[in-house]
Amino acid sequence: MQLTRETSSTAWMVTLSKRLYVTTDRGNAWTPVDLPVLLTRHPKWAQGLKVADSSPQTLTLLAWGPEAAFHSAKILWRSPNDGQTWTRVTHSVAGPIGATAPWWPKTPKAGLPTAGDPVTLHMLTARVGYLMATTPGGPFLWRTTNGGAAWTPVQVLGMSKRQEDQGIVVLADQWRHGTGWMTFSSTEGPGLIRLTRKSARMIALPPRLVDGISASVEGAGVGSVIGKVLPHWSVFTTIDGGFDWKSLSLVGTRLPRNGHIAQSYRTWQTLWIVLSGRLYAGTTTNSTTWNQVALP
Repeated sequence: MQLTRETSSTAWMVTLSKRLYVTTDRGNAWTPVDLPVLLTRHPKWAQGLKVADSSPQTLTLLAWGPEAAFHSAKILWRSPNDGQTWTRVTHSVAGPIGATAPWWPKTPKAGLPTAGDPVTLHMLTARVGYLMATTPGGPFLWRTTNGGAAWTPVQVLGMSKRQEDQGIVVLADQWRHGTGWMTFSSTEGPGLIRLTRKSARMIALPPRLVDGISASVEGAGVGSVIGKVLPHWSVFTTIDGGFDWKSLSLVGTRLPRNGHIAQSYRTWQTLWIVLSGRLYAGTTTNSTTWNQVALP
């Protein structure tokens, strides 16, 4: 499931069954949104969907299909009216399945990469956005400056070519005020990338962190990371973009020491963590006040 917030009361949700819903009342009610005609005619092709809101009433939708490991045919649509109508922006070169399907788009020229699967999409504006994908080696991060019609591989400052060539597993990305933090794992361990409208740069992580990290961003240089410093979970915060990290000890708190971390989200002085299917809230200044939050 993917949840994308547009305003304080409006959000979009893509479900595991590949359906799109919108709420305009903070989640009290959800309304189904019609998908592009091609997806409704060929529902078995799409293996994944991602939606991004780039400006009021403008949605971008990405779908990809089961072509081959870490390579998938993709199609991108845009809606100028909150999903009432959809226009195809571009697509990738067809893979083995698409090449034999008469419905596969022939025009305009393919602008999406086939490398990478699954995929994460984020649009900062109606024209500028990022596409991130797990790959066995080579480019894993692309940027568009023309609304998705064309995508260019992005060089991540501070990342060695060897690390990129050995393969990147994209874990998650989170955005706030035009700044994104993307976490990944590789053969050289976990990593964190800071994304802006014009650049991508590695952020140095606290030492001894191992895979399974989650990052949450609050501003350009303010955020938190959660990961294993064996054998237990540890939480770190920074206010200077990762030059200095403050450790929040979990000793004596109600936060479990073990389990699987799925997601974290930071708001002003509050850090929300989904750990082993349970939601916890704690402060970014006092590490002894972690409490489990009741879910519906």
